[in-house]
Amino acid sequence: MTLGVLVALVLLIACANVANLMAAQAAARAREMALRVSIGAGRSRLVQLVLVESALLAFLAAAIGALFAWWSAPFVISMINPPDNPARLILPADWRVFGFGVVLTAGVMLLFGLAPALRASAVRPANALKGGEDPTRGAA
Repeated sequence: MTLGVLVALVLLIACANVANLMAAQAAARAREMALRVSIGAGRSRLVQLVLVESALLAFLAAAIGALFAWWSAPFVISMINPPDNPARLILPADWRVFGFGVVLTAGVMLLFGLAPALRASAVRPANALKGGEDPTRGAA
């Protein structure tokens, strides 16, 4: 139970860090988004663009994490087993584990990718292309 809570907290911290990085990237790409809006891209298309990038990042990270877990599981088990009474654990990766991983990755991607996507799509072309301070805020 405690280990599960710790894993959830680490996942939450990692996702918050990635969401902050994506928000900073969206702010840095304000001119690109403004250009896309000025040539006719709608807000939904910009949200879709940023969410697809988030999905690629999330599923690539999940695949790398799964490979690392598969590779490191025997090492971790050998470290926690007592040498006089070793336990043999069989950790199969069946469809339920795969499905849980996919659903968790998609949920985290939507939860932490939607805010940067909405922020990136709220760009005002005139402010961003002129080099204004905050391209998402209207003229005062």
